[in-house]
Amino acid sequence: MSIRRQRPAARKPFAAQQDGTHALGLRAGYAGGSRATGDRSAVRPPAVTHALGELRRWILSGAFGPAGVLPSENDLAQRLSVSRRIVREAIRGLEVQGLLQVAQGQRTRVRPPDPAASIQALEALLVRSGASVEHLMEVRLLLEPQFAALASERASDADLQKMENAVDDLDRARTFDQIVEADDAFHFRLAEAAGNPVFSPLLRTLFLLLEEARRADIARGNVEFALNGHRAILAAIRARDAQTARSAMVQHIVGIQKDGAASTGRAKPRR
Repeated sequence: MSIRRQRPAARKPFAAQQDGTHALGLRAGYAGGSRATGDRSAVRPPAVTHALGELRRWILSGAFGPAGVLPSENDLAQRLSVSRRIVREAIRGLEVQGLLQVAQGQRTRVRPPDPAASIQALEALLVRSGASVEHLMEVRLLLEPQFAALASERASDADLQKMENAVDDLDRARTFDQIVEADDAFHFRLAEAAGNPVFSPLLRTLFLLLEEARRADIARGNVEFALNGHRAILAAIRARDAQTARSAMVQHIVGIQKDGAASTGRAKPRR
């Protein structure tokens, strides 16, 4: 008769340390001893999967405090009821996921939020899937008009000023790089003004994929078209007119599509 060994339950989270470096008080969402939620696609020993999942949940809950410094391997091993080798493997896995910073001779830290890795992964996925510029522009047509409508309801005075500054920068721009930077800035400031933190990284990812097509459009001399479109959108947002803001953005994007500069080709990764 075989005897099934039960996995040891994770111990209670760390108490807050006086120096605040790894206050594992585990705020909202922590439930000690639940199953790991790590990468199940990788073939890992159960103990590593368990440790990785626990550490990942602690990281996402902000359990390591403002400094984001992890306790020693010994402390983690004791709390997770695993060996130091298992802890090291779990840390390596989280480093690959972009959640931890590991440096020789230094304590392991939580990596600050950075969407770059996710953006690059999404970019590669879309490029390999054969997404065309038309596909990407269709997505833009779904997103940005809604951003404009929400910005008309949520934009603060500071948001409005930032968009106004971007319009002025585009009007004053003379070099190609200045024009591109000012055009991007208006759309990014508008996405921020829509009041949802997910919108800005979404739009930045989309613009990275459309970079070549958008730069070609600007090179064809459509600065006045973009400038007039930005002014119309901003005027509607200032007037708190959601429908007009949405319509102005649709006209702006459709006008770019009709101009033909961004209507063909395949999405390419930025260089």
